[in-house]
Amino acid sequence: MHKEQEKIFWQIVGSLHELNLLYHVMIIGSWAEYLYSFYFQSDFHHNLLTRDLDLFFININKPNQKIDLVESFSKFGLIYQEDPINGVGKFYKENLIEVEFLTRSMGSGFDNHTIKSIGIKSESLRSINIF
Repeated sequence: MHKEQEKIFWQIVGSLHELNLLYHVMIIGSWAEYLYSFYFQSDFHHNLLTRDLDLFFININKPNQKIDLVESFSKFGLIYQEDPINGVGKFYKENLIEVEFLTRSMGSGFDNHTIKSIGIKSESLRSINIF
């Protein structure tokens, strides 16, 4: 793993913690494997580490207060952009990392959902309901 990727990852985690959002998200995908060896101090070595960090937002209605995540992430160089077609918001830092919020798809539609507290439209996936 690139040391700069690791540094920005921990800045993101630290920022989520400071904003009291860490309780509301779950790190999924290849970055979750990175945490296994870190937290469990085991011999486990992740097989794949992509540049996209997927954060599963557990409940789009929590927390109740507004949080300026864009400002917080911008302090360490993450740029926020919305997809012009579907409106899904992502954070980018050069070729190092791409942060995306995912939510579970609710109801019969396939619409993406806005996470009210952070004001960011997430990508909603039906297959994420297993979490």
